[in-house]
Amino acid sequence: YYSRSDIQKEMIKTAKGREVAGRTWDDSFMKRPGMLQYPQDVTDRVKAGYASFHCSVERWSNPMALGPELRNSDLDELRTGWDLIIDLDASVKLEHARIVAVCIVDFFKEYGITPTVKFSGRRGFHIAVAKNAFPQEVNFSFLSKRYPDITRTIIRFIKEKIKERVLDELIKLEGGVAELMKLTNEKDVDPYKFVDVEENWGNRHLFRMPYSLHMKTGLASVPIMLFKLKNFEPEQAALDKVKILPY
Repeated sequence: YYSRSDIQKEMIKTAKGREVAGRTWDDSFMKRPGMLQYPQDVTDRVKAGYASFHCSVERWSNPMALGPELRNSDLDELRTGWDLIIDLDASVKLEHARIVAVCIVDFFKEYGITPTVKFSGRRGFHIAVAKNAFPQEVNFSFLSKRYPDITRTIIRFIKEKIKERVLDELIKLEGGVAELMKLTNEKDVDPYKFVDVEENWGNRHLFRMPYSLHMKTGLASVPIMLFKLKNFEPEQAALDKVKILPY
């Protein structure tokens, strides 16, 4: 799968300016930092033990200069920007995460924003707004130096605004509040008990790259056309069905 030239081309495109790390089949991270520059790098990493590829939310002037000894001020100097990545992970069933994904996409559209969406490879989705969609400065402060506080604020804002909408859709899917509550041991009807919307992203946080495999499912983390999101099924991410989306 990773030897496909079209897959390699897309992974290299995504990797530009990012730290890239790999996980082995036993789910341990390979040595960091790392990066991908050429298609052959993908093949070489797989031969070295990579089963899945993960890349940074942040963009860097020199990813290989990163290290655990760096201070926040050092990271600010290396960081050229960041993408807004909203990571959804269902605790019970993928249909719940799909509902939240649709609600977030619709919410963005109400603000005139068109995000991109991909399947995480297992129980959720990643919704993204790219770095170049944001201004360089806000209130005379470089946005590149305001990570992760602005991303956390945006995600918390979205979660609060769509909370009732998400709950209504979950209840509708399960056929009532009682049926929904039977799925967990929770006593309060909180939609985010069914779908975790991660908000506490920190420095050098990674997410699964588009088209990377998921070790536990063997499925690919495929981008999804927005109009197909409501009907997406994991079977569409099987390796023999993966096609590159034009975007």
